Amino acid sequence: KALAVSTNKRSAVFPDVPTMAESGFKDFEVDSWYAMFVPANTPKAAIDRLNAAANKVLAMPDVKEKLLNQGAEAVGGSPDALGKVVKTELAKWDKVVKENGIKAE
Repeated sequence: KALAVSTNKRSAVFPDVPTMAESGFKDFEVDSWYAMFVPANTPKAAIDRLNAAANKVLAMPDVKEKLLNQGAEAVGGSPDALGKVVKTELAKWDKVVKENGIKAE
């Protein structure tokens, strides 16, 4: 039996399973995500075309269904939104690494 999901909102795959926050762990959030990155200095026009194509594919009902069947929710967005996600994730995990003295081996 699933006790909780680690994301900050309930999963579309398991809507009856509470979040960790709902279960009393207020600041606990671990979410897996995937993104498409391009080399630095890629022309904005190329980035915009790739972003539009990715958003179009992620909005397709069959793609959404296939991802949901694998436990993932399709979320499109923009390069700016992805930049905010990356910045937030880096800050969160940098804090975890520093507070726990984690070292790469």
